[in-house]
Amino acid sequence: MSKQEKRERALKQISEILRRTISSLGLEEGVREEEVRRAWEKSMPAVWRANVRFLSFKGGVVRVSCSSSTWAQELRINRKELIPRVNAALGEDAVQDLKAAGLTKGK
Repeated sequence: MSKQEKRERALKQISEILRRTISSLGLEEGVREEEVRRAWEKSMPAVWRANVRFLSFKGGVVRVSCSSSTWAQELRINRKELIPRVNAALGEDAVQDLKAAGLTKGK
């Protein structure tokens, strides 16, 4: 077995241990939400990140808070373009919809 093959085998074993540990602790949903939040931050232009804040992810739906009703409307208008951006950053088609859950407080 080559050095590369040994390394790949070890990484697969570590990955499996982590997956089982996360599952046994009931952390899958929280880990998944964090993965989607990071994909959101990575894929959105700065102006979007400043005005539309990630709140949660559940059941394929990203819930966000918007700085104004205008941004909530922009989200509704542009969601068919935004969803593929987030999914591309995530590396899979996990996000099915975007919903504005309210306006950001303090803006």
